[in-house]
Amino acid sequence: EVQMIRVALLSAIALSGCTTASTAMLTPNTAQITAKDLSTGSRAAVRNKALLTAAQTAHARGFEYFAVTSLEEKSRQDWFTTSGQMGLGGGGPPVHIPSRDLWAEMSVRFLHANELPADRDGVYQASAILARQN
Repeated sequence: EVQMIRVALLSAIALSGCTTASTAMLTPNTAQITAKDLSTGSRAAVRNKALLTAAQTAHARGFEYFAVTSLEEKSRQDWFTTSGQMGLGGGGPPVHIPSRDLWAEMSVRFLHANELPADRDGVYQASAILARQN
């Protein structure tokens, strides 16, 4: 029974991973956004985190829009192995839990309303994305 509780807790921990993002400004109006999920998350969650981060950065820098100029998505399947020592009575055999690391690297260009291209494919309004998060 203790082993089953241990496996359930480890599975919950593995499945509860978080999606994070970072921004590197390349020029005053372009950035590289990297979003990562080091658990069993989805590609959509990673892509959405990158879009949210781009919207937050656009808004913080005074831009209304951003255009995604490139997007590269990657994944890696791996296994997380416990030592069997999880503080629930100690001991026990190792437990192997699958893990999938996902990440997206997105290049964006920030735009003001008067800079919008005729072809708005891949152009997002920052305030619309931010409003969906509330």
